[in-house]
Amino acid sequence: MKLWKDCKIPRWGLVLIGIAVLLVGAGVSRHVYLIWKERRLILSARVSMQREDYTSANAALERVLRLNPKNVDACRLSAQAMLKTGNPKALPWLRHVVELAPGRLEDEMALAEAAWRFKFGFEAAKWVQTIEPKARGRADFHDLAGRVAESLGQLDEARREYEEASRLEPSNQAYRLRLALIHLVSETGARTEEARKTLEELSAEPELKASALRALVLDAVRDVHPERARRLAEELDASPDHLFSDRLLYLQVLHALNDPVFHRKLAETEAAAARTPEWILPLLTWMNSDHLAVLARDWAQRLPQDRAASFPSRQA
Repeated sequence: MKLWKDCKIPRWGLVLIGIAVLLVGAGVSRHVYLIWKERRLILSARVSMQREDYTSANAALERVLRLNPKNVDACRLSAQAMLKTGNPKALPWLRHVVELAPGRLEDEMALAEAAWRFKFGFEAAKWVQTIEPKARGRADFHDLAGRVAESLGQLDEARREYEEASRLEPSNQAYRLRLALIHLVSETGARTEEARKTLEELSAEPELKASALRALVLDAVRDVHPERARRLAEELDASPDHLFSDRLLYLQVLHALNDPVFHRKLAETEAAAARTPEWILPLLTWMNSDHLAVLARDWAQRLPQDRAASFPSRQA
């Protein structure tokens, strides 16, 4: 104690110590402030995403990443926002997330799912193989593995994976749908008939109705059951969730049957497509491929100039 009492620190030394303390305190305070700011911006991005305001969410996330390019939550949320809007740039973001936080199963499954969604089948298969040992007991993993295998044409493998997903979660109707679809195209005899019955049952489910009916229409066309195909295609066309391609499928069935309803439905479709520019090219392409080139040329010539100018059929 006496040594400390006898120790005299020069005034300039005290000043330096004070400055050092202030600098350390300022550094700590800034670090704490930046962490707080990152968390606040992340929270803001989550709220914006819940409101489906992806522009605001992306703006907040960009600010986080300027502060800290290795913020895993910001990278993950950026990928999720892009997935919501169908942006394939989500894939490199998910790869970056897995690099920053390796070994997290949910991130690896999200990466495999995105690779499948954006047609990177072999990359998806690689990730499925990587995560298989730790995800073996999860129904959603086997469903994903089935979709990846199916996209690569490995139908037997896809069927096994869908069967396992349905076994692990028998109440999941989406898994039942995919299993029935794979049975319908890869099996014969009793299995095929069982798949048809399952799809007819699932066509009563609002969320699965369009997918089930679409498969049944194609099955009826493939097996040359024209009246059944017409009935199912008409039901699909009336479904609230039908796609424009479903309308074209309906027209194809009507045309093949020489159904008198065909020309009325075609006229309705032409009028709808004229109001919806992204439907024009698919309709013209289908008409040309279904031996309706003359009608396609006539309709293209009647389109408003701003709609028709960019389509080859206009000058045909």
